[in-house]
Amino acid sequence: MNPSAPEPAQAPARPNGGVPWRLAVTRGLLDFAIVTLAGLSVPILMDVFGAGLAWRTLLQLGWLYALAFHRVGIRVVGLQVVPLGTLSIALLTGTAFAGWLLYGEGRRLAARVDGGPVRSALAGASIAPAYALPFMTFTWLVRAHLALLPSLPNAVRIEGVVWQALVLPFVLAAVAGGAGGLIGTLPDRSIPRAALVAGWKTLLLGLGGALVALLIVAAVRPAGLATYARVVGGHGARRAGLLLGHQGLLAPNIALDLLVPSMGGCVGIYGTAASHPVVCPGRLPSVDAVDLLRALDLAGAGMGPVSFSRPMPPGYRLFVLVPLIATIWGGRVAARPFERSSDRLIAAIGCGVAFAVLIGVTAWLAGLTVRLATSLTFGARPVPSFALGLAWGVLGGLLGAVLPRQTPVPEPALVPELEPEPEPPPKPTSV
Repeated sequence: MNPSAPEPAQAPARPNGGVPWRLAVTRGLLDFAIVTLAGLSVPILMDVFGAGLAWRTLLQLGWLYALAFHRVGIRVVGLQVVPLGTLSIALLTGTAFAGWLLYGEGRRLAARVDGGPVRSALAGASIAPAYALPFMTFTWLVRAHLALLPSLPNAVRIEGVVWQALVLPFVLAAVAGGAGGLIGTLPDRSIPRAALVAGWKTLLLGLGGALVALLIVAAVRPAGLATYARVVGGHGARRAGLLLGHQGLLAPNIALDLLVPSMGGCVGIYGTAASHPVVCPGRLPSVDAVDLLRALDLAGAGMGPVSFSRPMPPGYRLFVLVPLIATIWGGRVAARPFERSSDRLIAAIGCGVAFAVLIGVTAWLAGLTVRLATSLTFGARPVPSFALGLAWGVLGGLLGAVLPRQTPVPEPALVPELEPEPEPPPKPTSV
């Protein structure tokens, strides 16, 4: 061996073939801590605005908000250790934040795995156990004890439902992390990747467009805007900050309850034996607090139907433009990378299916469920919302895919300038 010969360059390290469990556990625990701190930030802000919370109460409330990011049920327990009722709702702003974190972790984990889309999706989903187990453990330990309240004379504590604290964070982490691993592995110009990404963007555009339309309605109806400002700010800055902060957490929930009626569905109060539509095509709610409580009572007793709505002014029908624009745009985004008509149509249909699934899941998450003697839910029903999303997503997506595209105008070819030929040297003259 020649000692003076240079050593051969080492090949770059390739990802191993197995799931990086050690990294999955580390990142899962880190994401759990970040999401918990995000939940804790809500009561901290409440305290900044003058709530005057004790540190123990602040920590307990922060934990309950972190559970609400995952739609884990919050249960009120009575003096005889008997559940008095359970409240379930996902604060979708927090849910979206947690999903975004887990999606990114799934992509990072999948990048360390040498395999195809299935193995990459499993690698991304491997973050789920380490993320979910701390939620179950702390839910079993944390109890928010209450002083006896006139409105809840028999309530002694508030706690999360332990089995839900394991299952629901696990499902969120597995789905978001698995989606990150899968999408990060698929080729950029593949139909599944284009359909999944466009379906997600269609949902975001639909929800954002619904909120923008609501703001436009508020701007053109000064009386309604003045009533809202009076209700929010009429009892001081503390209550206004509390209401606005929670409206921010519930902004995607509100947007979903606007988007589904725009597609032809209904948002209402649904019990085990009766349903009471509140917002439907052509109808707007006309309920006050007393009527709403009466509707809840009737829905729980299985009585009805009772109408708490009024005719919709013609201008509100323009809300139909929100799903129309969103689905057509989604179809165009899904079809954009492809030249063949068949590929463009398949990608647009896949976008519509992805949009429908996301609408159905979001409708379930956004629903407010109260379990007392019976179960009552306020919101849009998931299965009809999925069916409407499928119809709108597929038809709008196909329309977006077949619309004529802008063909780029070819730039004129640049003709290189020819350098002038050098002049011949002067001929010598005879003397």
